[in-house]
Amino acid sequence: MRFKVDTDDNHSWPPANSETLWVMPEPQARTYRILSIPVLANGIAIDDTVFGEVEPNGDLTFDRKYISGGHSTIRIFIDHQADENTLTERITAIVSEIEDAGCTVRRTRWDLILAVDIPTLDAYEHVYDDCLIPRGEAGDLSAESACMTFDT
Repeated sequence: MRFKVDTDDNHSWPPANSETLWVMPEPQARTYRILSIPVLANGIAIDDTVFGEVEPNGDLTFDRKYISGGHSTIRIFIDHQADENTLTERITAIVSEIEDAGCTVRRTRWDLILAVDIPTLDAYEHVYDDCLIPRGEAGDLSAESACMTFDT
């Protein structure tokens, strides 16, 4: 399913005006369950149920969110002000810390951007306390919310 993405012409972000995600049809007409972690699209997460429209050319496009699946999504931007070996070690450590908290990481072709699926509030608290705060304070990364389901 294709999701249109608002772009910021002043900052070249995001780097594309749409994103395609895996979905599975649900029993109710025109509804689909999100199966992959969104990198660029905002307001949706894995297991959300959304409405889709089939375009005249056959493309399936996002219409609107129907039901939250209970997951949250964040994006992590890794500081690139380091040599290649340091960056590789930093990315590996960050991914490991996130996965240890019970979350799933989607690596992107832009190696310094990670999309993270957070399935529970407990997992969010672990990622926040054990990775985002200390690494953010150290200047290793910054993060932004793409879809928050939990009250934090």
